[in-house]
Amino acid sequence: MKKILYTLVFLSGMTTLAIEMSASRLVGAYFGTSNLVWACIIGLILVFLALGYMIGGRWADKSPVFSTFFHIFIWASLASSLFRHLQPHPADRCQCI
Repeated sequence: MKKILYTLVFLSGMTTLAIEMSASRLVGAYFGTSNLVWACIIGLILVFLALGYMIGGRWADKSPVFSTFFHIFIWASLASSLFRHLQPHPADRCQCI
């Protein structure tokens, strides 16, 4: 069970990093990629991680079993998958006729 736990924690960290990189690409098209933009993105990611840790920690303290962890992981995965819908599709930017 520990191996599954470590694997899921590793994958969630990688997903968080991928979302951060995607956010920079999404915001960079409109605001550029200056240090100020990167600071805002990193700051927001850290704020949302802290909120997620607080909510998830309270949820896990109420029910300290592995099934609770898996429920939290599934909800976080679903919330992360919504990020894809914020980005415009590459075909929408094509000026071809």
